[in-house]
Amino acid sequence: MINTLSFGAPKQIGTDIYAFKSFVNVGDGGEGHLTTNGIAARILQGLGEGDAEARVLQRDAHTSAKMLAEEEAFVESVKRGDPGVSFEIDTTTTLIRLGDGSFAVHSPSVAFTEAARAEMARALGVSVEDFEVSALIAPNLQHWLGVEGWARAFPAAMIYVAPPSHGEDLEAKLPASVDRGRVTTLQPAATPGGGCAEMLGGEVRFRLLEGAGLMLNEVAFFHPKSKSLLLADGFYPGYSPATPPNAFSRVWFKLTKGHWSGGRLPSYRTGRVEDPEALVASIEGMVEAWHPITSLVCAHGSRVPFTADTVDAVAAEHGRASAAVQRDDTAPHRAADPVGATLLDAWSVTLPEPCDEAHEKVMVPQISRYAVAHC
Repeated sequence: MINTLSFGAPKQIGTDIYAFKSFVNVGDGGEGHLTTNGIAARILQGLGEGDAEARVLQRDAHTSAKMLAEEEAFVESVKRGDPGVSFEIDTTTTLIRLGDGSFAVHSPSVAFTEAARAEMARALGVSVEDFEVSALIAPNLQHWLGVEGWARAFPAAMIYVAPPSHGEDLEAKLPASVDRGRVTTLQPAATPGGGCAEMLGGEVRFRLLEGAGLMLNEVAFFHPKSKSLLLADGFYPGYSPATPPNAFSRVWFKLTKGHWSGGRLPSYRTGRVEDPEALVASIEGMVEAWHPITSLVCAHGSRVPFTADTVDAVAAEHGRASAAVQRDDTAPHRAADPVGATLLDAWSVTLPEPCDEAHEKVMVPQISRYAVAHC
């Protein structure tokens, strides 16, 4: 069971790219952010809708009697308003070793400390003195809270932030201790439909997930050397039944995306897309420009990296012959790029899993022209 707040051992995603897991408390965002009371209220509201509580608190193929008891105890604690209820969730920080030996850090975690710095340096095979970070990347309007600590530890690092949207501007929100001369706001490429742009001497490419400014205005990043796509909240790969998350995460994702094990988007993400067609078009553009995507790294979920093998494993776990959702057209690189196709499908359709009306109720209706093939 995942329940530690410390950085875990790194997982090498590909050539010169590494992912570290840590845990954060969802309600610790500080002033102007979601509080523990706020997240508790959301859980209680969700559980109070129709038969949601009965649907969430039940055994299934991936929920043991012990896990169910933990979930029931968690829900009762939230209902009572017990102090100290844990709303911890895993998050991923990805490090890219650049050509000069320094590292770019995507989605820097608030769990960073000097002790963690030493642990990470050892894990990466460099001395603490040689562990240099030259770039910090805040990929959306939520995954930026760890920037201050990393910026303090690495004063020469440049800081790249997602563009402003709906009155939120990360450059303005960063603490006063962060020198604004170090900060660059990423802008979409000046091409029709946004297009892809380069940064860090061409070692990293990026593209805005268009039409989703309310959904954190996320920027996707691609590391050509390893063919890895980096997202924060742009995809939720789920958790392997072999490594289930804590009770909060299990209840939360059962409420918002049907189950914690499925590779789907939660309703609080899909429901905040202003222009679905623009979003799907931007993802199509990425998949076509960067194919084949061999690895997908996301913030939340144990399936890091998400690869072609993961696509098959998820299909097997859920009793499907193929993880691919059949659409009414054919993606250009679908057969050669199952990872890219899975990402595109996740945003193109809403597929209940398992396919029943109860699970469908927690999802937002399908958001594009593509047809759903029900199981």
